[in-house]
Amino acid sequence: GVLRNLPLQAKLSGSSSTLTHSYEKGGYPVNEESLRTILNEALMPIHKSLNTLNDNMQSLEQRVGSLERGQGVLSNHFDKMQDEQSSLSHNVETVREEQASLSRTVGMMKEEQTSLSQTVSSMQEEQTALSRTVGIMKDEQASLSQTVSSMQEEQMSLSQTVGIMKEEQASLSQTVSSMQEEQTALSRTVGIMKEEQTSLSQTVGTIKEEQQYMKQAVLETNDTVTRMEKKMDHHERILDLLSRRSIEHELEIKHLK
Repeated sequence: GVLRNLPLQAKLSGSSSTLTHSYEKGGYPVNEESLRTILNEALMPIHKSLNTLNDNMQSLEQRVGSLERGQGVLSNHFDKMQDEQSSLSHNVETVREEQASLSRTVGMMKEEQTSLSQTVSSMQEEQTALSRTVGIMKDEQASLSQTVSSMQEEQMSLSQTVGIMKEEQASLSQTVSSMQEEQTALSRTVGIMKEEQTSLSQTVGTIKEEQQYMKQAVLETNDTVTRMEKKMDHHERILDLLSRRSIEHELEIKHLK
């Protein structure tokens, strides 16, 4: 500190130009040495207060030093105090002015020391609260990491499920396409059967017409008529069978549609 670098004796000797004069006290001259002794005795309580204050400052500087490693914000306060003490040493002109100035400085330093102690305590409390906050944030971050990991696992499972569904859908599409092709082929077959049925109906009509002519032509011969009737019965059974099959095919087609 400035007070340790500038002792009181040095400050008194620095003002020797003012103390070179002789002062009358009871008619006897007072020399510089006697006056300096008297002033030193008068300033001794202040000097002790300054020493005590310096000791307190050293203890406080140690506390602040430990916080400066983590905070680095208190150096400006000490620089300000050093500037104020340096300015105080340069502004002393006389011993009485120095005494008054030192008294004021001691008061200010005590106030600053009190304020600085409060600041250090507040910083310690804030640092403790900050440590608790960081701990809570770490816990929340760990929980969030677990949640994200769980979501990633669920997303991977969902992706696998979607892949399986795509494969099943592709297989189903192929099956439907095959069924459509089979249905188209069946429709063509039914169409051909309808055409054949129409042709067969026309043939049956022609046969019926021919049968009439044949009945008229072979009326004399009963055997011939009997054979023709048998043939007609046979044709009718065939027509009935074809008709039933055609109806069954139509029902199957409607069912497929």
